[in-house]
Amino acid sequence: MAGPKQVKHSIALAVTEVGQPDRVILVCRPLHDEDFPGMWGLPAASCKNRENLHMAAARVGIQKLGVALEVGPVLATGTQQRPGYNLEMTLFEAQLTGSRPALPQVDESGEGPTLYTDWRWGEAEDLGDSAEKGSLCSQLLLENRGLRTNPG
Repeated sequence: MAGPKQVKHSIALAVTEVGQPDRVILVCRPLHDEDFPGMWGLPAASCKNRENLHMAAARVGIQKLGVALEVGPVLATGTQQRPGYNLEMTLFEAQLTGSRPALPQVDESGEGPTLYTDWRWGEAEDLGDSAEKGSLCSQLLLENRGLRTNPG
């Protein structure tokens, strides 16, 4: 009999545009992405050893967007069963504290953290396709904005 699945704690960020709270930063995942190749979603990351949710959220800004962020309140939480593990995700609100994102160069080998190929300002509705394909962060934002119920 198999034991319980590992739990993977992750965060996602709804980085809002100053003066336009309905607009968020959307990021495009690389084509070699294992889960959502070439799909638009929210900046996200899994917690590393001894890293709490707030530390992971701050790391996403610097490591994946190339900017400092002010991490705000929790907007939503959700769980999803994935092959081999259970995903527990917390969606935070965040704001840029300075410049616009400057995405680090994507390593096409797929090694290291998931880096994004592009970014743009968008609305929660723009994430419908990725939500339908199983993106938990997209599902959580749609639910938070009253556009979808029943994530996962």
